[in-house]
This record gives sequence, C-alpha cells and structure tokens, in this order.
Amino acid sequence: MASVDYMKALDIIADSLSADQEIHVEPRSNDLKTLSVTMKGIKGELRTFVLIIEDYRLKIEIPGSYLPGMGPDAWLRDLEFRLEQAFLVNIYVDVEKKGEILHVTLEF
Repeated sequence: MASVDYMKALDIIADSLSADQEIHVEPRSNDLKTLSVTMKGIKGELRTFVLIIEDYRLKIEIPGSYLPGMGPDAWLRDLEFRLEQAFLVNIYVDVEKKGEILHVTLEF
C-alpha cells in the first residue's frame, strides 16, 4: 500500500468538522511533513490546525473547540468511520488530550 493520500483525508476531516471544503495547506517544516491547515467553519471563521504526515500515519493537533457540537469521542468515531469507508481499510485511532488541544493519531 502506498503512503496515505493526505489531501483525501483532509477533505474527510473538513467534512467531519462541518467546514468549508476550501482547504489551505502551508508547510511548517523544510521536509514538508508538518503542515498548517486552514479551513472555514460554518460561520465563516477560520480554523487552523497542524497535520503531521508519516508514511501510514497522520497526526492531527486540533483544538477541541473546533468539534461540531459533539464531544471528542463522537467526533472521532464519526471520523474513523468516514476514513474507513473512503480508504477501505481499518484505521486505528489514538487520542491524547493536552489542555484544549487534541492530539489524534490515525494509523492506516
């Protein structure tokens, strides 16, 4: 299996966050593995989070306040289901909460 199509995953993440599909991605490191992702929320507010790309793993560092009216557990179950349907593989999800920020690891 090839490495993860992170743009496809970002479309699914945006949809799960009820955000605009117009996604802006900027590199935060020279190796282009750490990205700053910005998208618009329902009310037009900008939402920015960090995406770290590894071969078969994506790591998301996202504020809990971005979750659409549901707790982190419900959002993660929904996100996992959507990703599994899109990529046709089982996905392992691990979450660590550090203050307001959720550190989500998605293993494909």
